[in-house]
Amino acid sequence: MASTTSASLNINIISDTVCPFCYLGYARLLQALKTLNSPAASISWQAYHLNPHASTQSEPAMDVLVRKFGDENRVRMVQDRIKTMGQELGLDFSFEGRMGHTRDSHRVIQLAKQKNVENEVMSEIMKMYFEEGGDITSAEDLTRAAVQGGLDKEETRTWLSEGRGAAEVDREVEDAYERGVRGVPHFVINDKWEINGAQDLSVFVDTLKKAQSS
Repeated sequence: MASTTSASLNINIISDTVCPFCYLGYARLLQALKTLNSPAASISWQAYHLNPHASTQSEPAMDVLVRKFGDENRVRMVQDRIKTMGQELGLDFSFEGRMGHTRDSHRVIQLAKQKNVENEVMSEIMKMYFEEGGDITSAEDLTRAAVQGGLDKEETRTWLSEGRGAAEVDREVEDAYERGVRGVPHFVINDKWEINGAQDLSVFVDTLKKAQSS
């Protein structure tokens, strides 16, 4: 859903591109907006780093998660649950992606904001990583996703190679930390109503109704 300049609902999503619950949460938000037959909503994205000390060199996501949680069986159980939730929303999680620092992926979103295609590009980046086994640190994979979302290939390549958008990403991440956000996704609606996590559809619907009527 593309952003619009005027809307009764202004929704800011604080997220990280390797967070599966951010992918789920966005799908649930869109489902809730459709359920409500809502007027145009303005959706924007704010960068967050779940692992600010991650390496810029990627490695298989499973290796990172096992190192973090210490138990491959536990990780696979959680992934199976996420896959089931994703299927209900039309998402096909593969968990074959390569994980690393997400700063470059958020830099691409900064370019997408300038072109008013941030929602489309974010959707394609998450699809690339979660469904297509892509590398979140790869300029090639990020560029391919960006083009699918509506950006120009050469402009995206230049943007990434020149390090553009980095200062904006850093400011967004710092702002989220200063506001006390310690987990994502975190949805802020009309600067007042908040939803933490990929909550059930009913939570999104109820909160959006409150925001519309306030």
